[in-house]
Amino acid sequence: MKGASEQTGISISKWGCSLVVLVVMTACSPFHAEDPLLDGSNSSGALGGDPVAQEKAMAYLQSNCLGCHGANGSGGVSNITDINHLIASGLIVPGNPTAGRLIGSMEDGSMPTAQRASTADLQIIRDWLGSDWQAGGNGSDGSGDPGGGGTTPPTPALVATYDSIRANILVPKCIACHGPNKADDNVRYDTYAFTLGAGGYKNSLNLVDPTASSFYRECNSGKMPPQNKGYQPLTPTELQVVYDWMLSGAPEK
Repeated sequence: MKGASEQTGISISKWGCSLVVLVVMTACSPFHAEDPLLDGSNSSGALGGDPVAQEKAMAYLQSNCLGCHGANGSGGVSNITDINHLIASGLIVPGNPTAGRLIGSMEDGSMPTAQRASTADLQIIRDWLGSDWQAGGNGSDGSGDPGGGGTTPPTPALVATYDSIRANILVPKCIACHGPNKADDNVRYDTYAFTLGAGGYKNSLNLVDPTASSFYRECNSGKMPPQNKGYQPLTPTELQVVYDWMLSGAPEK
């Protein structure tokens, strides 16, 4: 009986060690296109870049970024291969190869941490971002028939409302650092309520004196959005609209 017990213990021990090795190997292995995280989150009707350029960009992100920025990504950046998410969070700006936190962090060398992006790597991402973005990509990475050949919808005209400012300024320039994945300085701009300080977030507006608000002041000084991260500063027209918006009571629509 003792020998059988010892034998069983050894078998369990070996099985346990094998499980540990398997878990470690799985955790360190690269993600592949068939992984659940890449289940086609950019479905038909969504925007997608040039299919060839996009395939190369997705391959780079899968190999170099997805390990740390998957479903529960580090640094407040998750789902790095979800194109809809990249757009909504301001990490990329379709059609603009120089805007957005993704290309900015690659250009300044802060990402990827394991191996700095080469000139060729950067060009892959720029080619994708600067390509002709169309609606209707139906592949798992947004590639495929663009669904009628529709081009990127035009951005609505900039007027002094939250909805317009969100589409024209906050999404491409602010929400990546002040949104659902990351709320620097406890400020969020991804919803109207959070922008006004709901949910315990800081209200960076000043409806009496817009120039005294941290939002206007930091944008006017050029501190925000951070240009070293690939963002473009607010133009004089954008600053004026933000000023007018606050002075008119910061209407939502």
